[in-house]
Amino acid sequence: MATAVRAESAPFCIGLVDVLHVANHRSLRATITAALDCGASHIIVDCSGWERLDLSVLSTLVQGANACGLRGATFELLNLERDLRADIRALRLGAKLGLYN
Repeated sequence: MATAVRAESAPFCIGLVDVLHVANHRSLRATITAALDCGASHIIVDCSGWERLDLSVLSTLVQGANACGLRGATFELLNLERDLRADIRALRLGAKLGLYN
């Protein structure tokens, strides 16, 4: 009997500081899509340097999380400032954006 084994790939990490400007939000979406197209099963966005709630950044992150969900991949935010984490939870987006702590 044949058994299929799926190898776990390393998480694909994206630094949010590189895409904090409005002109680069498309770049974040494109980077997430490209990672998923290459077979990434876990996307991590490093939020170091993101200091205030920006709805266009938040919207792009939600779109990325949705894209991951549609493809069976997980999505997670790391190094998120405490106030931003509280704001995201207040908007009831914590679980969607991978805030588990």
